[in-house]
Amino acid sequence: MQIGMMTFHASYNFGSVWQAFSLQYTVNSLGYNCEIINYRMKSQKNKYSLFPVKEGWKLALRSFLLLKHINGKRQANRKYENFINTKLKLSEEINYVEQLKSFANRYDVYLAGSDQIWGYDIPEFISSNEDSRSPYFLSFTDGYKVSYASSTGIATFNELMLQQENLKKISHIAVRETRGKELVQQVVGKEVEVTLDPTYLIQHEDWLNIAEEYSSINLPPKYVLI
Repeated sequence: MQIGMMTFHASYNFGSVWQAFSLQYTVNSLGYNCEIINYRMKSQKNKYSLFPVKEGWKLALRSFLLLKHINGKRQANRKYENFINTKLKLSEEINYVEQLKSFANRYDVYLAGSDQIWGYDIPEFISSNEDSRSPYFLSFTDGYKVSYASSTGIATFNELMLQQENLKKISHIAVRETRGKELVQQVVGKEVEVTLDPTYLIQHEDWLNIAEEYSSINLPPKYVLI
């Protein structure tokens, strides 16, 4: 069975990348063939670029302040990209909502993944010049749709009501938080499940095998991972 997943997989932060990896890894371990739809909206690519496009003095000031840190940021970005492109099974990259039409009939099941994909205060959504939210509610397909541990973040009932039509077309909805469950149930009028964050689905032994590949990384005796 072919499964197409929509989630935040290309944000340069540990949480987003790990949840995307974990959910895909778990689904594939169950015998399915899960592919992440490699939708990378322009506003997201801009946000994580070395010099995000801003206007006027803000761009000049930010460029000046970050100049001494630019090499470190460039190195970190490369590491994220390397993991995303080597550890995740991705479709071809697309950057615009219109391009998602070509995925409408590609998979047997469409999966809305974890993270705050149903949030309304996400910077990438706010700065986008097109409706980049709806694709994460699987608006681009009439195929069989489910969600797993999708988070509404701090979205309000009224904001989620804007996606009511899309939410009602999802056959089985599972969210990450109790608050999200209560809100989405009001929107769709049916039972919604609360499930574990996918990072908790991977067994200890599997994590050790994954970590083994990076055993050459030298960490100080004491450190804080933020």
